[in-house]
Amino acid sequence: MLSQTKVLFCTNGLTALAFALIMPVMTLYLVNGLHIEPGLIGVYTMITSGMTVLLSQGLTALIDKGVSPKLLIICSLLGIIAGSAGFAFSSNFWHVPEFNCEVRHSPISRS
Repeated sequence: MLSQTKVLFCTNGLTALAFALIMPVMTLYLVNGLHIEPGLIGVYTMITSGMTVLLSQGLTALIDKGVSPKLLIICSLLGIIAGSAGFAFSSNFWHVPEFNCEVRHSPISRS
């Protein structure tokens, strides 16, 4: 049986790897698909990073209150699917951070 530290290390490592693989594709879509200025990519990254930091604190409180980790993981996967669908169907740059902040970084979609 793996220790909790090893499981968390592997989970964080795989999350970082997935983000490293998807970020160039998201950037390419923003520039070529939505025809935005490259400077707005920094705005998008700053908004999503800030929301991640703020909402991680709230999720930690949920875990401390005894919310089931399995429930958080399931809700997190559903939030990622909904956020990705919203990202794919966005037609304006400001839809992208809105979907990302409201769906993918909501307390029900992050674990």
